[in-house]
Amino acid sequence: MIGMLCGKLIEKDFSSCLLDVSGVGFEVAIALSTFDKLPLENESVKLFIHTSVREDAITLFGFADKEEKKLFQQLIAISGIGGKLALNVLS
Repeated sequence: MIGMLCGKLIEKDFSSCLLDVSGVGFEVAIALSTFDKLPLENESVKLFIHTSVREDAITLFGFADKEEKKLFQQLIAISGIGGKLALNVLS
């Protein structure tokens, strides 16, 4: 499981970002609260990651700090709340 990524921020928008980690590009879903804390493009960034593995997709959710990641994990533990809805709640 991927728990953290450190690399160069290639691009960002309000719901995701692309990180270059040693030549590998990782697309990471983020909340608006994390977007606000991201540096400018082409600068170094560290994100705490929650990895979601389903039969049809592997999704990385990124957070600027451990507390936000922990809150996200508490939200997705609730029946009926998935990763995207939990990000919207955090936003």
